[in-house]
Amino acid sequence: MIFSQVDFRKGFVINNSGDTIYGVINYREGSNSYKYCLYRKSLNDSIIKYTPQNIKGYGFNNDKVYESRNVLSSSQVKEDEVAFFEVITRGLITLYRFDEDYYVLKGDTTFYKLYQERKESNEGGFTLVTYIPKYIGYLNILMVDSPGYLKRISDLSFDEKSLTRLVEDYNRENSVSSVSFKSGKPWASWSVGISGGMSNSRLGFLANEEYNFYLLGSFSSSNNPFVDLAIEFASPRLSERIALRVDLILYNDKFSSYVRKQTYFHDTRYFTTIDITQLKIPVGLCYYFRINKYAPYINLGASATFQIKSDYRMLMEDNHSGVITSYTTEDLLDPRTQGGVWGAVGVERAIDKKLAGYVEFRAGESFDLYVNRPEISSRTASYQVCLGIKIKQ
Repeated sequence: MIFSQVDFRKGFVINNSGDTIYGVINYREGSNSYKYCLYRKSLNDSIIKYTPQNIKGYGFNNDKVYESRNVLSSSQVKEDEVAFFEVITRGLITLYRFDEDYYVLKGDTTFYKLYQERKESNEGGFTLVTYIPKYIGYLNILMVDSPGYLKRISDLSFDEKSLTRLVEDYNRENSVSSVSFKSGKPWASWSVGISGGMSNSRLGFLANEEYNFYLLGSFSSSNNPFVDLAIEFASPRLSERIALRVDLILYNDKFSSYVRKQTYFHDTRYFTTIDITQLKIPVGLCYYFRINKYAPYINLGASATFQIKSDYRMLMEDNHSGVITSYTTEDLLDPRTQGGVWGAVGVERAIDKKLAGYVEFRAGESFDLYVNRPEISSRTASYQVCLGIKIKQ
């Protein structure tokens, strides 16, 4: 269910006779959307698979539209391959996208593939890769009747946003009505989520056994609540599935261990406690699998952990031939900022257009939080389960 992306939305197909047939179509992103579409007359009907040879195109209400066309080579020659091209904006000049390539059509005849030519050269034993912006020449040909655009074209970035704005402005300047099919989606959006749950952390040390063996015992697991503020940044016009996410997780960890060392005349016991309040900041990319109102997702990235408050203590009791002495040290370790890796899986459920709830399971590992000496290293594994609510822009 997740990987088939079951997300049927209201849309239409245009058959080879030019008739428009309305129904629901599976909404997908990626290369498969250019190869075929899955159509149903209604959600209760069977699925019909259409390829570019079967129909002239398909689309979604107030969203993406695709048109069947021949793929062009870099020399602008038609190839045998026929694919669905996404129509980005239609007007005097129409801009298309096919996978990672862009195409432009002026009128009904002048059709060009926009691309960058990849060149490799060897310099000093290293392979140097450069890209020649061939798209600039073809855009100059199409817009030669508007000299004011030539300077703008020479500085143009090769991405959907830049190309879309260029074509929209050109059509508008030439008093030709045009339509951008994804104009209802913003180029940039954000959301804020607030969640809470339980955190389980497990600590382990690698240390010089001769001098730091008291750290090599098994530390107890730490189970404590946490609160989290999550901020996501996305570009729905480019992708509904990918977002950059930053979390601010505040929680407390408490670890303790007991180590006993016996020799002929000594019986020494070490009681170690570590109590820290910390702020973990994971940064990662989220990918959403849309299944109608539900959206399973994964989040992978890196994290940094900062200590806000810490307490490190070690109590030693030494029994030497029946004489017991003890002392406590609070200068046990030298704390530092911790780096690590982070991952999460979850399910989001839409409440309305601006609000969603989510459940999430997280796991991560962090390194070298507690020490700044080469003979000691630490590793902390953390697991979290949370329930939250998200407010979308």
